[in-house]
Amino acid sequence: MIRSITADNPSFKTVHFEPGFNVVLAERAKDATRRDTRKGLGKSTLIEIIHFCLGAGTRKDEGLIVEPLHDWTFTVELELATGIVTASRNTARPNRINIDGPTDAWPIAPSFNKKSGLKSYSPKDWCAILGNLMFGLPIDESSRKYAPTFRSLISYFIRHGSDAFSNPFEHYRTQQGWDVQVNNTFLLDLNWRHASDLQSLKDRKKHLDNLKRGLKEGVLVKYLGTIGELEAEEVRIRAQIEENQAGLASFNVLPQYRQLEKQAYQQTRQIQRLRNKRLKLGRRLSNYETKQDDEKETEPSAIVEIYEKAGVNLHGGVRRRLDDVQQFHASIIENRKLFLASEIEKVKAEIEDTSRRLAQVTKTRSETMSTLKAHGPWDEYQLLTEQQSNLKSQLQTLIDRIQTLREIQEGASTHKIDKELLLKRLRQDHDERRVQRDNAVSLFNANSQALYAASGSLVVDITDNGYKFAADIQRSGSRRKDSMKVFCYDLLLAELWGAKERSAGFIVHDSIMYDGVEGRQRALGIQLAARKAEALRFQYICTLNSDMVPYNEFDEDFRFDGYVRLTLTDADPNGGLFGIRF
Repeated sequence: MIRSITADNPSFKTVHFEPGFNVVLAERAKDATRRDTRKGLGKSTLIEIIHFCLGAGTRKDEGLIVEPLHDWTFTVELELATGIVTASRNTARPNRINIDGPTDAWPIAPSFNKKSGLKSYSPKDWCAILGNLMFGLPIDESSRKYAPTFRSLISYFIRHGSDAFSNPFEHYRTQQGWDVQVNNTFLLDLNWRHASDLQSLKDRKKHLDNLKRGLKEGVLVKYLGTIGELEAEEVRIRAQIEENQAGLASFNVLPQYRQLEKQAYQQTRQIQRLRNKRLKLGRRLSNYETKQDDEKETEPSAIVEIYEKAGVNLHGGVRRRLDDVQQFHASIIENRKLFLASEIEKVKAEIEDTSRRLAQVTKTRSETMSTLKAHGPWDEYQLLTEQQSNLKSQLQTLIDRIQTLREIQEGASTHKIDKELLLKRLRQDHDERRVQRDNAVSLFNANSQALYAASGSLVVDITDNGYKFAADIQRSGSRRKDSMKVFCYDLLLAELWGAKERSAGFIVHDSIMYDGVEGRQRALGIQLAARKAEALRFQYICTLNSDMVPYNEFDEDFRFDGYVRLTLTDADPNGGLFGIRF
């Protein structure tokens, strides 16, 4: 049970609860007008504080994590099966929950801060502890994806927000179907594991539907043929991979291949230039040798003979001068012969040097070409390696495609078989737990009759989608009949779990529960909750507005005011739960 709720700010209104029936009342000042409201007094926020200290998730600028409550520490004192403990949580540091009290018997040991002397848990571990102590949940739930959780289960015992009072089987409007099935079957002592397994089957079906949708939308059409066609392609690619692997194994990589290739090209050009040079030198040598043979001396008598034939007589002086010219000409001829002989020797030497260099370059190029022929370039090796990697990737994709086709072809039939087998086990188990269902139905009916003198029906059916829950109260004229269905359902949960060794031990309802309910049914509901809480030894806590209390409808011996543990008022700014308005 919940023993008290406190805060470290002195303006906060501490509230102490007792076993049985407890009320937190919001009272309107006598001079308030009909436009005034008690919203903001904090009666609903009190329920939020309980959830906060019991490990609820938090968001910045929402709930208690707002600037006016920054660095407030709220504390809930709980009486658990292992003893009395307090759980404190600070709004500025909500990632740790400090615990004071006996924890030695708990399945998870708390962290201990030597400096502060405080024991603490993370919200996750704290919820695991509470789930184990209040509902007998195993500490490690990782083996099953869809399983009851403390936060979801406790939300049926501490309903918060208007959505929580619109459907007995949901604690918020967008609650997922599997969560509704799993947690309600757990609470009603039915086989929740069947609901969990059914949701896992739904996940498999969704996966198959997505694959089929991909086929229809063309996502997989480009590569999905028949399994036989794909297997044939797999054989071809495997053979190509083996062939490439053999080539890679025998590939002699020469990293400087391109450099040698460029060098061989330069050597070829050099050989061509040397050959051209040697050809030109050969022509020059032939020309020099020809000129050397053509160089002859002219005789003086030949000159005289020419003049005489022309009828010219040369006197002695002229003949002497011709001898001088002949001598000069002979000197020139001799010099030219010497020059040509010298040039011929130079050309021959240059031809010899060119031939030697040509032979050397030719030999070097031959060696380079031999090296290139015996090795492969590094970039070609890399290209071959990349091709091999692409082939392996194609092979893996092909294997995946084959598996996808098999999954599509086999999945539908196996899913249908598995679902039918599961539904068969579910129906069989449903029949075997007839006693538990009848007990729950009987309790719900008794609660509805106490309110409306009319039968109530709690229905738990089995459909192809698993468990289906429904609740109704006959001949109820209340426009808020849905909230009273929640009331009847929650009282039956309190009675069912009150008989268990581990239980939350309390029910907490906001005033939303009674909003719009007729006065007579409201009085009957309050008295029924008080009577059952005392008889069954569980704690019922509710918040009410003072104008919702049907004093004239209560039985004469019912003393409502004796159950009021805290009164909040709008008479002054300090009358609210926090002592401040925000």
